[in-house]
Amino acid sequence: MSVAVDTGSPANFNLTGGSSASGTVTTAGSDNLLVVTIFAYTGQVYGAVADIVTFNSVSMTYGGSANWPTPTGQIFASEVWYLKNPPIGAYTLTLTPNSGCCGNGSNWNGGAVQAIAFTGANSVGVIQSANSASATSVSVASLSGTNGASDLYLAFGVSNPNGPLVSGSNMTNYINGHPATGWYTSLDTIASSQTGNAATYTQASSADDMFIGVIPILAPIGTAIGWVT
Repeated sequence: MSVAVDTGSPANFNLTGGSSASGTVTTAGSDNLLVVTIFAYTGQVYGAVADIVTFNSVSMTYGGSANWPTPTGQIFASEVWYLKNPPIGAYTLTLTPNSGCCGNGSNWNGGAVQAIAFTGANSVGVIQSANSASATSVSVASLSGTNGASDLYLAFGVSNPNGPLVSGSNMTNYINGHPATGWYTSLDTIASSQTGNAATYTQASSADDMFIGVIPILAPIGTAIGWVT
């Protein structure tokens, strides 16, 4: 069975400093993997962005992170969390931020949360990421980490403060959002046949800080190096 997106599931909401963030995510009967991406834009890396992420009070599993400093003195901190066989229905996704990262006064400049559910999936691979400061595009130059045609890549991007983001022609968009002032986000999938090709976001307005992350969404066809269990 191939990995596919539950098109009714994508959700996008703001993460404010020093407090929990929550939003409603809707899963359907055949969904077997819920994935959450988190962005923080902060003046310093303090470790984890989130301490706890739950869906309908069920704890999600940490799936990896990527942090990129920018020449403007900020940090793009990203994380992925996932839940196998999530509860089915419209439930609350709640994120409890790390107080050091997200409640640090002047060093905290906001964040965003995106969620999406899949069918035919088993787990997530390793994040590939890139950062670009004062630019109009950002890319992961060569995709890798899938095991075959049954898998997908999930791409997630952010721009601060300009936007909106425009996805590359090889990408299928599910979220193109503006969850808070100064934040533009995008969530896309890319076919596993695109291995070796770039994942790219551009922005239509003037140049500023941008981030892109790409993570494989893996079908249950065996165990491979780089899987998160």
